[in-house]
Amino acid sequence: MPIQYVCSITTADMINIVAPGNGAASIQALQGKILTAPQSTGTYRMMRAVIKEINGIDIEKEMTVQNVDNPAASVTLVMSSRSDAALSWEPNISSGIKRVPDLRVLYNTGEEYRKKFGLDLPYFGVAVRKEVAARDPGLAGRIDKAFAECLNGILGNVDEAVNIAGKNSGIPPDVLKLAISLGRLRFKHASMASDAGKQTSNKGAEVLVRNGLLPRALDAGFFAA
Repeated sequence: MPIQYVCSITTADMINIVAPGNGAASIQALQGKILTAPQSTGTYRMMRAVIKEINGIDIEKEMTVQNVDNPAASVTLVMSSRSDAALSWEPNISSGIKRVPDLRVLYNTGEEYRKKFGLDLPYFGVAVRKEVAARDPGLAGRIDKAFAECLNGILGNVDEAVNIAGKNSGIPPDVLKLAISLGRLRFKHASMASDAGKQTSNKGAEVLVRNGLLPRALDAGFFAA
C-alpha cells in the first residue's frame, strides 16, 4: 500500500531477549541453546537482522528457535524452564520479571544498536496513505504534532498515563511504569520532517537491506513532508 512515514514514537529498546538468572550470560552463550520467539512477526525478523549485523550471529543457524504464537508465550516458556531464553517486547518483559524476579535481560536491541551506531533504532511509527496526504497537504503535520503532544503528555505524567492505559488494556499500571522507568518502554517522538528523524530511519533501513530484510533503501518520497 502506498504510504508515507510521518513519525516514529518508540525505539527498539522495547525488544529484548531474556534468560533465567542462572542461565546464559551473553548472546554468544546462547549458541546451541533453545530460544523461543514469535517467528511470524516483523519484530523477530528485525531483531535477527540486528543481531547478525552487530554480533555476527545468525540465531536460526546457531540456536534452536522454538516458535510461539505471541510475545507473551515466549516469556512464559522461559519462566517454566522449558526454554533457555526468550525473544519478546514490552510490556511482556516487565510482566515476566515482576512474576519471576530472577529473570533478567540478556540482550536489549535498542541499547546494542545505539552502542554500535550512535543512533536510535525506530520501532513503532505512524504512517499515512499517500492519496490521503495528497488531498490534504497539512494532514501529515497535524498527525505529527498530535503524536508529539501525546508522548509529551505520557512522559510528563507517567503515573496518570499508566493508570489510564492499565484500565483500558488490562496491563497492570506498575508493570507499565517499571518498563518506562527502566528505559525499556521508551517513548520518543522523531518527526520524519526533520533531518534527524530521516537519519534514524535511513540508517535502520540500511541495516535491514544489508541483511536481506528490505529489498532496497528508502527514498525521499517515503517520508511525509
